[in-house]
Amino acid sequence: MEVLLALSVIVALGAIAWPALRGPLAQARLRGGAQQLQSAFGSGRLLAMSLGETCVVRFTMGTNEYRLEPLSAGDPALTDENALLDAQQAQLNSKHWTLPKDVVFANQELVSDERSQTSDMQMQQRQNSYSTGAAESRIFFYPDGTSSTARVILAHQASQTASTDQVNQQMGVELRGLTGMARIVNVEVVQ
Repeated sequence: MEVLLALSVIVALGAIAWPALRGPLAQARLRGGAQQLQSAFGSGRLLAMSLGETCVVRFTMGTNEYRLEPLSAGDPALTDENALLDAQQAQLNSKHWTLPKDVVFANQELVSDERSQTSDMQMQQRQNSYSTGAAESRIFFYPDGTSSTARVILAHQASQTASTDQVNQQMGVELRGLTGMARIVNVEVVQ
């Protein structure tokens, strides 16, 4: 009987405390996703410099999956044997990640320049097995250590459909094109 009473008290305290813990847990997942994306951007920069070719991070808004790969990965225009071997090596250098549970890509602000437009056209000209038909966002990393200048916003998925009484949680990862370095920033959400 005493054990049942103690268990009832624990359950009651847990039910009271759970709503207070949801916000900090969601914020921790969001920060973890931002750190993971920041790390992927660093990997993209290093991969581009080590391979000596442009690499791209691709993702679709509203999803939690993203991919890093050399621009030549899976290019059907490559027909000679050496080029096919290079494409196979590029596929081996491709990486795929998933953001933490309930964290999705919410927005992207990209400063377009001539190099990113050229790279984007190359991406559009080739077939792509990863594409889901939805508009895909692309961030490019170049062999000289530079990258696209971009700001990617991550959001807690529940906050995108939340009622106005819940706090909308978002976090950004800014990528400076000149240096190819990424940093995590807090995003103020105006409701």
